[in-house]
Amino acid sequence: MRSKFLVVDIDDTFYASCHPHICTSKANAYAYILDEIKFYNVFSEPLEIKMDDKGRCDFKYGEDKFVVYQVFEIPEEATYAILYWHAYNGVDFELKSVSQYGENVREEFNNQINKLNEVYKFYDANTEQAFFVGDDGTEWHCLQLIRV
Repeated sequence: MRSKFLVVDIDDTFYASCHPHICTSKANAYAYILDEIKFYNVFSEPLEIKMDDKGRCDFKYGEDKFVVYQVFEIPEEATYAILYWHAYNGVDFELKSVSQYGENVREEFNNQINKLNEVYKFYDANTEQAFFVGDDGTEWHCLQLIRV
């Protein structure tokens, strides 16, 4: 099976929306992350970078600024992914599903929204732009449909 790599990130300012990027290899995914981090180096602030072997990169700069990146390996033929993450007291990403051609993807996305809505206080959703944000009083719980 051939793969492609989905890189997602959130930062300290816009942690309720992720920024997806597709790469053709794991090496390209990590190169993309390092190129993104180079941008912050122009500010000459102290940088702290932690990368693990599971595709996660935590990047801190300044006093309390951060960007968290996650790399997911997905099938090359995939066209949609549903991504969940929580943010505020830490950040964790979870790929809920990956599908081809968008068949039933909208229905599955709406089912995922309904599950989250049962647990977390509804904060914001836009089913046309395919995102959901729920709030449990401590953290934001986010779901986004991504075209890959």
